Amino acid sequence: AQSLRRLLRRRFGHCVRGWREAVDLHRAHCIGRSHFFQALRRIGFTDSQRAWDELTMGKKSQVTLSDLDDGAAKLLSEFYSDFTKTVGSIHDLTAWSESLRIKFPDFLEQCEPMEPELPSEKAKLKAVFTILSGGTGRLTADDCVWLEDFCSHRPSKRASVSSDEEEPTRSV
Repeated sequence: AQSLRRLLRRRFGHCVRGWREAVDLHRAHCIGRSHFFQALRRIGFTDSQRAWDELTMGKKSQVTLSDLDDGAAKLLSEFYSDFTKTVGSIHDLTAWSESLRIKFPDFLEQCEPMEPELPSEKAKLKAVFTILSGGTGRLTADDCVWLEDFCSHRPSKRASVSSDEEEPTRSV
C-alpha cells in the first residue's frame, strides 16, 4: 500500500486528494474491490491486489480513506468537529470569497475563532489546508462540501451508486 500512497502523493499532491479524484469517484467514502481495482488501473497502478490485501488485511470487503491514510482522516475529522463547534458551518470558510476559493492566510483568518495560538495548532491547520487543497494552494467550496460529506459519514447526493454497482466511465 506504500507504493500506492506514493503514487497518489506524486500525482495528486496528497493521498486524500488522490482518494477524492481518482479512487472514490462517487463520494461514497468507501469502495468495493472491483471499483478499487478499476480506479487503480485508471491511474496506472499495477499492484492492485497487494494494495487491496494490505489495506483490508484480508478481513474487509471495502476500503475507506482511513485505511489509506488514517492520520489524515483523523486530522480532518478533528478539524471539522472543532470548526463547526467554534466557528459554524464549514461552508463559511469560502462563502465570503467571490471565487469560492481561499489561500492559506485567508484560511487562518477564518479559523481565528478556534484560537490557534500554539505553533502546534497552527501546524495542524497548515496540514489540514494542505490535505484539503492537495497542494494547489487554494481551498475551494467543493473541498468544504467533500469535508462535510466525509465527516458526517453520509454519502453525497452524487453518490447514488453503491460500491458493487457499475461505475460510470470518467476521465481522471
